[in-house]
Amino acid sequence: MGRVGSRVMPPGGAVVGVPRGRPSTKLVLAGMLALVGAILAGASLAGPWWRVGWQEGVYYSSTTDFGLFGYADVWDSEWAGGGLYLGNYATRPNVEGVMLMAMVLAGGGIANGVAGASLALAGARRPDLRAGAVLFTLVGGLLGVVISTYLMTSLPGSVIDDFAAWYKFTWVSGFWGRANLAGATVTWGAGWAWYTEVVGSVLMFMSGVLGVASARVWPASSPG
Repeated sequence: MGRVGSRVMPPGGAVVGVPRGRPSTKLVLAGMLALVGAILAGASLAGPWWRVGWQEGVYYSSTTDFGLFGYADVWDSEWAGGGLYLGNYATRPNVEGVMLMAMVLAGGGIANGVAGASLALAGARRPDLRAGAVLFTLVGGLLGVVISTYLMTSLPGSVIDDFAAWYKFTWVSGFWGRANLAGATVTWGAGWAWYTEVVGSVLMFMSGVLGVASARVWPASSPG
C-alpha cells in the first residue's frame, strides 16, 4: 500500500481518505466573500431599514428612520429650530413584531455566513468541508433575501397602523413612494441598512456558487 500526499493508495490505485492538496483559490475567495457578506449583514443591524420624510418647502422638514431596535425622528423648523426624538416599539406592537422577526432572520443569516466563511477557508485544504461551506453560505444568502422581502411587505402597513396619529404616515403606501401634497412632499423608501443587507446576501450567494464551482479533482501534493 503506497501513499500520495496525505492520502492512502491501496493496491489497485484507488485513493481513499481525505485528500489534502494545494489550497483551492475558489474556496479561499468564497470564504472571503462570505465573510464580507456576514460583516455587511452585521453592520445592517445598527442602521435604518426604512425611512419616511416630510418636506414643507424650506420652512419645515422631518425624517423618521426605523431600525430593528427603535426609531429616530429628526426635524428642523425655521421658526422653532430642530430636534431629535428616539423611541422604541414597546407601545407599537405591530412594528415590534415585525422587527423581532427581522432580528431572528438577520441573526440566522449572519451566523450562517460566518459558519460558511469558516468552512470555506478551512476547506481550501480540506475539500471534504466544501459541502458544508456551500450549504451555510447559500442559507445565509437566502435568509438575507427573506428578511429584505419580509420588511418590504410587512413594515409599511405595521407603521401605518401603529403611528396612525402621525399625519405624514397617512399618505404612505408601499415600501417606496412619494406623495405631493398642498405645500408639502412626503417620501418613503429603504434605509441604508436594507441595501447593506441585500449586498451582503448577494455576496453570500456568490460565495456558495464559487463553492459549487470548486468541485473538481484536487491536486495531490508531492509524494512524501
